[in-house]
Amino acid sequence: MTMKRTRSKSTPVGKGRGLARSALLLMALTAALCAIGAALVMGGIVPQSAVPAASATALGVAALVTGAQAARQAGEKKLLWAMLPAACVLAALFVLSLIAFPHEQSAVPVTLVTAFPASALGCLLTMRKKHTYARHRR
Repeated sequence: MTMKRTRSKSTPVGKGRGLARSALLLMALTAALCAIGAALVMGGIVPQSAVPAASATALGVAALVTGAQAARQAGEKKLLWAMLPAACVLAALFVLSLIAFPHEQSAVPVTLVTAFPASALGCLLTMRKKHTYARHRR
């Protein structure tokens, strides 16, 4: 008898690739939305004082999208897998801020306040509630 080989989605390698893909998607979406915000500031449509709020909004929207995408791909522990891309981006932003601006204020609090709740919301939006139907007894 020969055994049939199947590919399981629960292998650590597959989930690691999905995590890396989600983290890169989060970074790319954040960069794209920040570029749109920068174009609006340079065009004079948005005042320069709104840049921190615009960047936090861009990070939140990108985290919402990638949290939903990661939760949809995860089989179990959807909330954990939705939060992991935000954690990877938090670590990357922390390291980059230490390298680029060693004596400046870190962007970690803004990332914590925007990315993690948005990722959780994205996860919650993808979860489906299982309907239970009452049996009618006669």
